[in-house]
Amino acid sequence: MSAEVITQKTLHLQNPVSRQSIYRFSKNHFKLYLATAVIFAAIGHLLLLMFPVLALWLPAKIYALISQADKANDWIDVSRLFCLLLLSVAVSWALLTLRFKSFKGMVIDPDKHPMFRRLLKDLQQHFPKLKTDHITITMGYGIDIIKTPVFYWPAPCKQSLQIGAQSLFALSPGCFRTLLARRAGQAAGEHHKTQCWLYYLDSIWSQYANNCARQKSFVYIPLKWLFTFYSRKYSHFISGIKHTYEIEGDRYAREIVHVTDFSRAIIFDSMAHNYLSTHYWPKANMNYADGNSDAKNIYSAISKSTFSHLGGPEMKSVADRIMAATDNADNDLPSFRTRLRDMGLTNIDRPLIPHKSGSNAATIYLGNTAALILQVMNTLWHKQKKKSSRIS
Repeated sequence: MSAEVITQKTLHLQNPVSRQSIYRFSKNHFKLYLATAVIFAAIGHLLLLMFPVLALWLPAKIYALISQADKANDWIDVSRLFCLLLLSVAVSWALLTLRFKSFKGMVIDPDKHPMFRRLLKDLQQHFPKLKTDHITITMGYGIDIIKTPVFYWPAPCKQSLQIGAQSLFALSPGCFRTLLARRAGQAAGEHHKTQCWLYYLDSIWSQYANNCARQKSFVYIPLKWLFTFYSRKYSHFISGIKHTYEIEGDRYAREIVHVTDFSRAIIFDSMAHNYLSTHYWPKANMNYADGNSDAKNIYSAISKSTFSHLGGPEMKSVADRIMAATDNADNDLPSFRTRLRDMGLTNIDRPLIPHKSGSNAATIYLGNTAALILQVMNTLWHKQKKKSSRIS
């Protein structure tokens, strides 16, 4: 799943239970693990209720103490409770007025793009509970649906479809459709509602911590500490849910896409992401540092470079490395072999190599807007590089 990462320098407390132990627990005793995860999620909701409940309960408690106070110690207790009441009221007000920041990106209107609108309509017909309030194009790689609370409570939520520009230009239309169907099924959560709820709460709790950290008022400081600590512990504990629900996402996609096309899509997605992160962007950064003109339109070259590289002799060796990888508790996404096993493809020693594509998803689904996206992303990338150069 694609949400903002917390980068706090405080509360670096070691987790008493390793992700590997949690992963084994989830595999061996899933129902018990799921029940424990639900309790863990309920704690977050209780944290949100704690200060408002205190703000409502403390006045009655203070009044009762004042009516019976006859010693100095009684008035000290009243003073302490009054201070706690002021803090509870202030924090409750901060929670009630907390507004979640929308994610940055280039907003896309599907009504202006017939092919993309038709794709979304097909997905919504298959997954009736799917809704997308916003569609944004970001600078990164990947496709994700982010749920953001409307109010201070974790529900209801607005759903934002976030599409990385790198994915748009690196993936073929068929591969893009497959990966989008996968995320759409996960967000709809029609088969396993409890797992869907727990899975998306991970991003939601992180948004609480991030949004409280952005606020300048001192009232948000206890909330920032509280949700930074809790969101990290929650994310750590539900690592088993993440593994399970990523597999569930594969199953949702296979309701729409044939298993062979699906296996080709996920292997190409892995290889494209690997190529961009380990080859393309390091070279782009070097070109920028050297003042090379190739860095001027860096996003414009993604499609041609990715298709030509992955269509070459290195494709098989990269695919073999991905195939040889095993499940890692520190990685939310199960290994490719595990995902193949879930499809019933247990006898495949070599992954199905994707067909070489002549067009990218951006050109097919967004038409003339693809050129505008490239222009915007190139500009944003250069601004980002200039800003980092000034800081360094």
